Amino acid sequence: MPNRTYFVPDAFEPDDKLIEWAKKTFSITEGEIERQLELCKDHEFRRPYSCWTRVFRNWLRKCEELGTFKRERKLRQPKELSEDERQADLLKWREDMKAKGIDPDNVQPIRRKR
Repeated sequence: MPNRTYFVPDAFEPDDKLIEWAKKTFSITEGEIERQLELCKDHEFRRPYSCWTRVFRNWLRKCEELGTFKRERKLRQPKELSEDERQADLLKWREDMKAKGIDPDNVQPIRRKR
């Protein structure tokens, strides 16, 4: 029976299969997997374990559950509108303003404080 310990052994490294599973399952980068591995290695578990691959899989599942992954933020690109779509959007906005009792020709832009 393998040695059971409360800490992830320093020599433990996830294999390629586990890394691919984590990237596919949680949509995270290898850098985030490394970060989580370091956090896992610094953690003292309540019970001793021997199968650290299983422990690390469960660690990653818990991170997903708790929302503690650092994911790369993808900025949403603005939708490119054709001139017809832009005009239709502007017309709809003007109608919405009129429905709210606001004169669309007198709307002042919002000035943001810097």
